[in-house]
Amino acid sequence: MKGKLLNMKLKSAIVLAYENSQKMKSALHKSLHRVCSLPLPVWAARAAEPLCEEPPVVIIPEDSGFPQEYAKCRTVFLRGGGCYNALSSARKAVSPGGYVFILRGDMPLIKTETLEALAVLAKGKAAAVLTRAAAEGSGSILNLQGASPAEGGIHCGVYCFDSEALFSHIEKIGGPGGGGLGKIIEALSREGRSVAALAVKDVFEVTTVDDRIKLSECEREMRRRINDRHMESGVTFIDPERAYIDPGVSIGKDTVIYPDVVLQGETAIGERVILYPGCRIISSTIKSGCILQAVVSNEAEIGENVTAGPFVNLRPGTRISNGCKIGDFVEIKNSNIGEGSKVPHLSYVGDGDMGANVNIGCGTVFSNYDGFKKHRTVIGDNAFIGCNTNLVAPVKVGNNAYTAAGSTITEDVPDGSMAFARARQVNKEGYAEKFKQKKQN
Repeated sequence: MKGKLLNMKLKSAIVLAYENSQKMKSALHKSLHRVCSLPLPVWAARAAEPLCEEPPVVIIPEDSGFPQEYAKCRTVFLRGGGCYNALSSARKAVSPGGYVFILRGDMPLIKTETLEALAVLAKGKAAAVLTRAAAEGSGSILNLQGASPAEGGIHCGVYCFDSEALFSHIEKIGGPGGGGLGKIIEALSREGRSVAALAVKDVFEVTTVDDRIKLSECEREMRRRINDRHMESGVTFIDPERAYIDPGVSIGKDTVIYPDVVLQGETAIGERVILYPGCRIISSTIKSGCILQAVVSNEAEIGENVTAGPFVNLRPGTRISNGCKIGDFVEIKNSNIGEGSKVPHLSYVGDGDMGANVNIGCGTVFSNYDGFKKHRTVIGDNAFIGCNTNLVAPVKVGNNAYTAAGSTITEDVPDGSMAFARARQVNKEGYAEKFKQKKQN
C-alpha cells in the first residue's frame, strides 16, 4: 500500500471519535459500539495505519470507557468536546512535520485505497478533502476559492493535511465550539494555498454511524468484505451471509464454512477444514484436515485431522494432538490430549495430561477440584479408562493400564495394571418381590 507514498512524508492519522449520538439509544459512548467485533474508531485507524509512519491517534472523551490501548492505535482522552479541543490534544500526540489524515471515528467503511488516493492528491498542497456529490446526501458544502460547484461538493469529514497548515490554523475554528475542519479548508483556500478535492467513488464508504440501523448496515458490509477476501483466497462459504468472521481470522484454502459459523479473535484455521453449523471458534488454532460440528473452542489448539462434535466445549488451555476424536457432549479444559486418543462422548476432562492412543470411556470425569485447589490427572500411552470412571486428582494412570467401568480411582495405577475401585456385586435371590411387597404395604 505504501508504494505510491514512499517519496512523501505521511506522518500519522488522527481519528476524531469524541462525538456521541443520542440516536444510538445506548448507555455506551458511540465509540464503544462495534462492527465485526472492533470498536468503530479502530476501523478508521486500521485503514490509515499502513500509510503512516506513526500509529494512528484516536481522540476519545475521557469518560467514554474506551480502552487505553487498542490494536495499533494510540488513545488520547479528551477533556471537553469540540473540534478545537480535539485538534489541540492531537497536536501534542503527533510528531511535527509531514502530512496527517483527519478521519471520522464513526466511519468504519473507509478504505485504505481511498485514503491512499487522497494522500497522493494532497502531495505538494496544503490539504486534500474527500467529498461526495450534493445529490448523495446532506452536509456542509465545500467552498474552494475559484472552484465550480461540481469541484466542491459535500465534504465527508475525511482530510489529508500538511500538518503545518493544519495546526497553524486551529484558531480559524474560533476556539471551543467554534466550528469544524471545513473552516480551516476554506481559510486555506482564501489565502491562496492549494487545496484539492477528491470525489469518493463509492458513497457507501463514507457512511457514518449515528443509529443502530446504520450500525447494522456497516456490520453487513464489513462482513461481506471479510468473507469475499477469504473466498478470493480459496475458502468455500456455503452461505456467506450466515458466516460471521472477525478481521483477525486467517483461513487456509479448500476449507469449507457452513452457515451459522462464528470465527472470532485471532483464530487460525488450516487447509481442508470443514466447519459444520454451530461452530464458534474464539482465538483458537485449528490445523489442517479437521472436521468440527457444533464445537465451541476458546483459546484452544487442535492438531491435524481431528474430528470433534457435536456439542463439544473446548476451554482455554486445551491442546489436542493430531488424529484425535472428541465426541458428543464432551468438555475439555486446560488439558493435553495425546496423538490418536479418543474421548468419544459424555465426559469431562479437566486439568489432564493424556498420552497417545488413550481411550476415555463414556461418562468419565476428571475430578480436578477439591474445593480449594485444582489438581492434575496424568494418563499414560495406550491406557483404557472404563465407562463411568471418576479420576480423583492428583492421580496417575500408567502406560497400558486399565480402569474397570464404574471405578473411582484415588490412587496411582501402575503400568500394565487394571484397577477395580467399586463395591463387589451381591445378588439376593427373591429379594425384588419382597421389596415390592414391603413398599406396597
